Amino acid sequence: MEAYGNMFKPAFFTERFLRLLELQQLGNRAGFREAFKELLPDIQKYIKKRLAMEVRKGKLPAGKYAPEDFIDELYILAYEHIERVEHEDNFREWIFSKMDTLLEDTETDEEFDNYYYKNIDEYTKAEWEEMEEDFSTDGDGDLMLLEEMDDISYNKNDYILNKIFIEDGEGEIIETINQKLSDKIIQNHLEMALSKMPLPAQIAFDLSVNWRFKPEEIASIRSITLAEVDDLLDQALTGLRQSLKNRFSI
Repeated sequence: MEAYGNMFKPAFFTERFLRLLELQQLGNRAGFREAFKELLPDIQKYIKKRLAMEVRKGKLPAGKYAPEDFIDELYILAYEHIERVEHEDNFREWIFSKMDTLLEDTETDEEFDNYYYKNIDEYTKAEWEEMEEDFSTDGDGDLMLLEEMDDISYNKNDYILNKIFIEDGEGEIIETINQKLSDKIIQNHLEMALSKMPLPAQIAFDLSVNWRFKPEEIASIRSITLAEVDDLLDQALTGLRQSLKNRFSI
């Protein structure tokens, strides 16, 4: 659970909200900035993950943006509008929503064309193998999106596999997968398969599985309906399930 730090602990954000609100009401901008810094490690992790998704889908150019590029704007938004948070328990959700807006605005400004990917169900085993070679590294020899997920979501991959199969009544498949495939193969495939899905599905999946937001919270963060969230999560889980079956003949 430590990979995502305090962002995974709503109580931490509730406590920081009360302190930040007090400092803002006192007009103590310097103190507010210092207190806000306590949130940055986890905020940067979320933005880094989102940027990687945007780059992979061709929404943003590789190497142009870093998490730090969004921090000052987020700090200003928090300082100027923190009183709009309806309740301290909503602060964590509110911060994610503001991060999401900043990233969406940047994507719109860039106006990059989307890459076209065919339906995930149509990829053959050979195509998966070829894609994995291209996907495995970002040019520096480091995995693009998996590096910070080992401790929370991919601990022997059981958490995600449970989400994919248990809810569909196919729990016995998890044992087959773990016996047939190494953790690294499963891990790489799941992330690669996610990268081929529409960006909204990737983001909804990340917020649900890695950050443990409830569907109604995701709807608020993404400014979409609860039905749309359910559809996106179903799309992601169904795609992952089918890709594992197709590629590994499970």
